[in-house]
Amino acid sequence: MAKIKNENEAIASLHRYYHCSVEMKYQFAEIWKGPLPTDPSVIYSNNQISQSIYGYMYMSLWLAFLNSVIEGWVQIGLKDPKIESMLKQDYAENIKIFRHSVFHYQQNYWAKMAEKHLAPEGFLGWAQDLDTELERWFKDNSPQ
Repeated sequence: MAKIKNENEAIASLHRYYHCSVEMKYQFAEIWKGPLPTDPSVIYSNNQISQSIYGYMYMSLWLAFLNSVIEGWVQIGLKDPKIESMLKQDYAENIKIFRHSVFHYQQNYWAKMAEKHLAPEGFLGWAQDLDTELERWFKDNSPQ
């Protein structure tokens, strides 16, 4: 891993990615109109087509940006016991592969590759918990 030249700038950049993920999660919640689902299949099997399409779009972007935050976290070498424990779970690999399905063309509409990596029980709950822990970390470590 390359040494970080300016850690403050690197963390500010990481926060920018985190802010993007939060905005996409917010848009997801606005479309979903209720608690975010913990089972992703309810998103693409929803009979309200607009809610399904836009919900899937915003959920996908939220998770893709969240993966960028994970990558930045690791690259900078930040430390937090709760977050580090979460990043050791298999879900961290799932979100990375899922991100590829978001930004690389998939021939099937619901991106079967993505579906496979969304499917593990608890994945969306893990993402929501990670989001909460990152929010805590940024609040606790913001410049005064």
